Amino acid sequence: MRGLTSEKTANADGTYTHKYVVEWTAELPGDWRVLAYTKSILAIRISANQIGWSGVRPGDYAFTTVSHPNGRYTIVVQTSADDQIELKHELVR
Repeated sequence: MRGLTSEKTANADGTYTHKYVVEWTAELPGDWRVLAYTKSILAIRISANQIGWSGVRPGDYAFTTVSHPNGRYTIVVQTSADDQIELKHELVR
């Protein structure tokens, strides 16, 4: 996996949208879990056809899962403050 672009937008309601474009260059068996860690986490979304489990633990992190990742994905993280986001990922088989 490689990161292609990232951008941050301040929204009119005081929240922030962080957008990351990443690419898998080979299809992987199993699931790909993306985790976003920050105190101000509100939501995480990913552009994929095969979404698995996802959730938010307020004040800590949010996660989402993609089955059999391959190609480009846009990861969108919504926060309530202009905090740093620590993105992590793991493969789940």
